[in-house]
Amino acid sequence: MSKKRLVGNILIYLFGILITGLGANLIVRSNLGSGAWDAVAKNFGFLFPANFAVAATIFSSSILIIVVLYNKNPKFLIGFVPIIGMFFSIYFWDIIVFNDYYAATLLIKVLFFITGIIVLSFALGSIVISTLPAMAYDELTIMFMKILKIPSFFKTRILIELFAVALAICFGLIAKEGLGFVSYGTIVISILIGPLISLQMKWMSKMLGQKRV
Repeated sequence: MSKKRLVGNILIYLFGILITGLGANLIVRSNLGSGAWDAVAKNFGFLFPANFAVAATIFSSSILIIVVLYNKNPKFLIGFVPIIGMFFSIYFWDIIVFNDYYAATLLIKVLFFITGIIVLSFALGSIVISTLPAMAYDELTIMFMKILKIPSFFKTRILIELFAVALAICFGLIAKEGLGFVSYGTIVISILIGPLISLQMKWMSKMLGQKRV
């Protein structure tokens, strides 16, 4: 890989991490339902005094450790690089930018939700095409592709997302907060996020001359 391409990949990667936090927070602030793993983190916050960034980091780290143990390969520990970056990204958008703001009117809710999905899928697609360390949930998806012998990344990703929805609901019920941050929008995101990432990767790879993963 040339030095110019490496620098370009690093910039794409860092940009992807930065706006992943924005996309996740736009969806959460829409009040129409969070992304599956974001709902897990937010509902977990009902049980323990952990903000969005801390809770998300706890679950990402736990997932990565499972991946490392399954693969019995310490090279996967490099996955902590995006986890650390994501912590600061989510913290920045959650605490510093949005703080206590949540969309109130239906128009703003829908606008936040749709924009959040587009931004999030674009961000995650950017991280993947950079070819730099993948997110823990991407590695988890690949792990289950091997375990369940499912050849499709995104079909497996949908199963992972639906599992996260069930886990988030459990946390919400245990905390006596009902479904918490799980709503109709959560199911929509769980089903659409995989195909949307694929679509984003397709046009970005073509435009940037990147090899698709």
